[in-house]
Amino acid sequence: MLKANETYTGVVIKIEKTYALIKVQSITGIVHISEISDYHVKDIGNIISVGSTYNFKFLQQKGDKYVFSYKQLYPKLLKVRDKIIATPGGFKNVYDKMMKELK
Repeated sequence: MLKANETYTGVVIKIEKTYALIKVQSITGIVHISEISDYHVKDIGNIISVGSTYNFKFLQQKGDKYVFSYKQLYPKLLKVRDKIIATPGGFKNVYDKMMKELK
């Protein structure tokens, strides 16, 4: 049983236009695009990737849906060259790529 406002590690199993499906323990949950970042996210796949593991905050269960957030764990976002990165610990794959581009 998941507890609201707790942090869980999940694997991204599918990315759609407005949400990502994640697997946390034996539960499939959803992360809506609005819970990825406070900035406009055009393509979730530019931020997270299928098969990768991230920490998510469990928000609530709505019927048979489990709702998670990424941005609530990493609220201090930065915008660099029209791409989103986060402070250390968040958006690691994007951060590493941006650092290489900035060199």
